[in-house]
Formats: sequence, structure tokens, C-alpha cells
Amino acid sequence: QGSIPFLKLYWIRVAGEAVNNVTPIVDIGGEFVKISLVSRLLRMDPRSAAASVVMGRIVLFLAEILFWVFGVFVISKAGTAVAAFLAGTLLVFFTAKYFFKRIRSETGFPFRAFCLNFLGWVSGGVEMYFMFRLLGAEISPLQALQFEALLQLARTLSFFIPGNLGAQEASVAFLAQTVGYPPFFGVAVSLLK
Repeated sequence: QGSIPFLKLYWIRVAGEAVNNVTPIVDIGGEFVKISLVSRLLRMDPRSAAASVVMGRIVLFLAEILFWVFGVFVISKAGTAVAAFLAGTLLVFFTAKYFFKRIRSETGFPFRAFCLNFLGWVSGGVEMYFMFRLLGAEISPLQALQFEALLQLARTLSFFIPGNLGAQEASVAFLAQTVGYPPFFGVAVSLLK
């Protein structure tokens, strides 16, 4: 089919995520928008468009899991709970590896997409660092990455809250308290983000 223009893919992703952000419960409506747009704008049959969008979502989630492990396990020196979390993550990773191996003959593992998604999650940690520093807080880059990983984990676990209202603010307020700042400081950081 040839190369697909990056800007077209970007706007399809933006449109889908916009719908996901206004969906009251569970980020799912935007995936249907993405499938429809991929099918129409890229002249792809609906089954291939759906497979492409689902694969993109899986790769995004696997990169997020790696970011959680990086933020929670690698940066912090936690105990058994993190070891159990790591074991669960490895199980998911190897299951996904098996899944991708089965479809490799048709599509191959989207390794570049995985790396770019992981870098996207890391950029959230960089953003967290600058938001804390902008408000005058002393925080290390590693703490900021850890905070971002924990924030994303909390946001994922709070999927059942309509619109995730308050999940980010409460999480960052709690994280700010762990480094000695009052909760309202965390809410300010969250609003800046």
C-alpha cells in the first residue's frame, strides 16, 4: 500500500483520544472512531483497520506496563508487593510475546511503536519534573519518573470513575506529601499538567 503520511495517523490518533477523553466511563469510544477513520481515510478494509487499532492499543498498554515496572520497581527499593507486580508483568509480557510471535508472519512485532510509546510515558515524567520545579519544589528526575509511573498506574486503576475525575489530582497530592509538600501543592502540579 505504500507509506502512510505521519500527519494523517497523528490526526486519527488525536480524534480518537479526544473521544476517549470525553467518554464518561472507560476509554473505549475513541477506538471505534480510530477504526472508522483508518478505514475511510487510509482506504483500508474494516477488519484490517480494527486489527491495526487493536494492535496499537496493545502495544501502548505493554509500553505502559514496562513504564510502571520501571517506575515502581527499578527506581524504588520496594519489597514483596513490587516483586509480585513484576512477576505479573513478566507473565503479561511473555503472553504478549507469544501473541506477537503467532502473528509475526503477517505483521511482525511493532518494536518501534513500542519504543516510541515507552518514550511517550517517560516524557510524562519529564513533564512532572518541570511542573514540580516550576512551582519551586526540589525533586529529582528519578523521583519525577517514579511519580509519573505511579500516577499513570492510579489513572489506569481508576478507569471506573466517570471521566477519571479527581484521580490525577488525588494521586499527585498524595505523591507530593511523600516528599514533604502539602496536598494543595500536588493539586497545583496536577492542574499544571
